[in-house]
Amino acid sequence: MGLDENVGEAGHLASGGGLGDWDPGAALWLPGVDYLTAWRAAAAAADALNDVFDAHGFSSGDARAVAVSLADGSATVDVRLSVAGARMVSGALRRVSGRAA
Repeated sequence: MGLDENVGEAGHLASGGGLGDWDPGAALWLPGVDYLTAWRAAAAAADALNDVFDAHGFSSGDARAVAVSLADGSATVDVRLSVAGARMVSGALRRVSGRAA
């Protein structure tokens, strides 16, 4: 099987749309590793954070939490912010903590 822009050697979709962005550890799933359990917990945490973003008027383009499975079966919640979103989050956190930057 040849390589194209979106598919790795094993036929798994690569993220980012180009081979330069392809991370084999993020794209390949290993037999016997339970990815789903940790991903479900991360997805629930991401949903809760997205609910908070939505409640505070953030658009999905400004702030979005995404569950990500890792090669070892663990998971993380990635927070993706636009420049404007980063400024809004930092301002909100400063107001909550009472600190100026």
